[in-house]
Amino acid sequence: MSKELTSALQLPAYRAYFICGWFSTIGFWVFKVALGWAAWEITQSPFWTGLIIASTLAPTFFLTPIFGVFADRWRLKRTMMAITSGQGLISLAFAAGSYWGELSISFMIVFSLLHGVLVAAYSPMRLSVMPRLVPKSLYLSAAGLGALVFNFARIVGPLVGGVIIAQYGVAFSFFASAFCSIFYVLFFTRVVLTPKEGKPLKRQSLGRELVDGIVYLLQLPGAAMIVLVTALNGLLGRSFFEILPAYAGAVLNSGAEGLATLTAASGAGAACLGIYLQVFRSSKQGSLLVMALILVAACFVLLMLGVTNDMIIASILAASMGFLATFIGIMAQTQLQVTTDDNHRGRVMSIWTTVSLGVPAIGAFILGGLGSLFGVAGSLVISGIFGVVVMIVVFLKRGDFHDRQHN
Repeated sequence: MSKELTSALQLPAYRAYFICGWFSTIGFWVFKVALGWAAWEITQSPFWTGLIIASTLAPTFFLTPIFGVFADRWRLKRTMMAITSGQGLISLAFAAGSYWGELSISFMIVFSLLHGVLVAAYSPMRLSVMPRLVPKSLYLSAAGLGALVFNFARIVGPLVGGVIIAQYGVAFSFFASAFCSIFYVLFFTRVVLTPKEGKPLKRQSLGRELVDGIVYLLQLPGAAMIVLVTALNGLLGRSFFEILPAYAGAVLNSGAEGLATLTAASGAGAACLGIYLQVFRSSKQGSLLVMALILVAACFVLLMLGVTNDMIIASILAASMGFLATFIGIMAQTQLQVTTDDNHRGRVMSIWTTVSLGVPAIGAFILGGLGSLFGVAGSLVISGIFGVVVMIVVFLKRGDFHDRQHN
């Protein structure tokens, strides 16, 4: 029966989850815009605004692997509904504080940290739930639809949040985020998960189970190379999106409009990937060799971004980078999902998520350092050439990749 399916949307349980994804992601971006505006409105300080925003991100880097252990222990459906309910309550707290003029720096930092903890908890749960919604043959389809939702929502969400703030005030933007959480929970009640495969493992200490997950990942055929490609993608591909403001200003001599154009282009490119994966599906799309080839293409795009100062060309290249970098991420995620058993899935995917989210920040720091020495354009050219050289070394060992993948 599953062989006849061509899209994850053909499954009722995934359709309900797909709708949940729209509410969750748009609500996240609406909250993010509202938080940034409220922080600036209250503090009028770039430092405090940056610190409050960073408070929502820091827990993701430090706590996601720990919550990966709990993703392997806890019931996913109840936990995901509880986490989203908690996010909704935090949005309501911000809405009430803003409406009655009670927001303070300490309030925003504390509740931003709490929100960040819940985001860190949600990430491994979200990645663990997909294999219990769709068969393996539809993993790429489901991951592509997830990319489609995320990248359209990161365009629509800030727009919705900004319009609400402009028309009704920041408090109502927080209310809108809370309502998204409510609708998420309502639709998630219709999601039916298949039982876990395999016999449950014996419960151990938190630290021991975390170490066990790392050891399992390192011993998983091809997994180490998948994580390496993910890290290289973050270092050479996705890090470009972190320095878009500097690129728009220093290379293209453009202001906020140019930045908005490049941001929209990169998001559109990534969203197009989601559509592509619904139309073209191949078992070879998840291979390490294909991932390496796409990473080489991304390095060439990075190099070309460094040698152009034309907005139209740069927008096309930014869209291409959005498509390619997201493609690598989805293929890496899918390969790990296919090979990982249910008892270790939360820990494995949480480690992958930490690498996927953390390395682009390191890459942006490196690009910034190179940019101060050679200019922003020069830093992109150097990074592109470096990436091509690294991938040549990867190709020389391609036989090892295939052996590890099929062992």
